[in-house]
Amino acid sequence: MRPELSAVLRAGNGLFTREQLLAIADHNVLDRAVARGSVVRLLPRVYTTPASALDPRIRVRAALVFAGPDAALSHLSAAPIWRIRVPDSQHVHVLTPRSADHRTTEFVVVHRYPSAELPRELIAYSGGLPAVRPAPSLVDCWAVLDRGHRRDVVITAVRNGRVSPEDICALAAQRPLLRGRRELIELAEQLRAGAHSELEIFGLRRVFDHPSLPRPHRQFLMVVDGSRYVLDLAWPELKLAVELDGAAYHGSRAQRERRPP
Repeated sequence: MRPELSAVLRAGNGLFTREQLLAIADHNVLDRAVARGSVVRLLPRVYTTPASALDPRIRVRAALVFAGPDAALSHLSAAPIWRIRVPDSQHVHVLTPRSADHRTTEFVVVHRYPSAELPRELIAYSGGLPAVRPAPSLVDCWAVLDRGHRRDVVITAVRNGRVSPEDICALAAQRPLLRGRRELIELAEQLRAGAHSELEIFGLRRVFDHPSLPRPHRQFLMVVDGSRYVLDLAWPELKLAVELDGAAYHGSRAQRERRPP
């Protein structure tokens, strides 16, 4: 490898475009370095060093460089930026304007926004990386995840305060072609009504919402000795309450067996 090329690779931040490398070495030198493994081509016209080739952070940045200056992380790649837990993905998802000419390739999945520019209000920065904001990225995740994962992702995100059910409903209403749209809206409505888990939703829909039973008070506030408790379902006149939180709230044996106040 030419000394000047080696020096740039050592001094750089781990990521280079072909144009940057050709500014200091001709294409034959660069192509020979790639063939020898001294330089790694991550994506078309995007290169890195062998030591950085498997670094997830480098791969994310490489995807943004490949997709262009107007691109942003989206879907399963944006959600973790906002601490929304999603299944691990081997791909980096990016959102580009309609006018961009990049296509899905290798480990990058390119999604196109319907207009020529990404709206400013859609994007925010975290750690210097542009990403679709939490609520729209969560709705995007719903569209690409299988049913076994997508409900848990939404429930957990709402329960952890990352996204509000109101925002989910508003965004889903704007996307009539969203896969599973009706199910997402129904789930968001259940979460807005106070449900916190799949077990609680099941209990409300399949067990306690029955004409033979009196209507319960949902998310009933009770104060005992100065302490506040919010009960999932309560019938104050019967002095009866039901908790349907499941393992998310009562994961240990001690928590499950703890006597109510």
